[in-house]
Amino acid sequence: MRHEQHLLSEAESRQVIDDVDAWLRRTGTNYNRLITAARVNASTRHCVRIKHRRLTIDTAHRLRDAMQAHPRGIGKGEHKARVRAAAAEQLERQRAKRRRDFPALPITVDRSPCPRCGVRRDLGCDHYPRF
Repeated sequence: MRHEQHLLSEAESRQVIDDVDAWLRRTGTNYNRLITAARVNASTRHCVRIKHRRLTIDTAHRLRDAMQAHPRGIGKGEHKARVRAAAAEQLERQRAKRRRDFPALPITVDRSPCPRCGVRRDLGCDHYPRF
């Protein structure tokens, strides 16, 4: 749930999106490159313009910071590197989750007797060391 103190007004939200559109036209940058650099949701512009939703202060700062960091636009190579880094980060999070969700398998213990001396294998003998 979003709280009022964290939201811009509708007019301020529309102004931020207008600034984004002006920056996109001026630099010739694709919208997807900007939202990837700012790390915001792709539907941000649609939600403000069509659904009349308000932006959070954090989202507006992210968009403005990304535009200020790239005054001449975002190049293809830089965008591709950022996408690759985000994909690698997501893959690492998935792997960490799998490691956390699936604990290690229990160790199986062979308790059958040694065929040469008759001592149980889990106790260890000269033929089958314990470890």
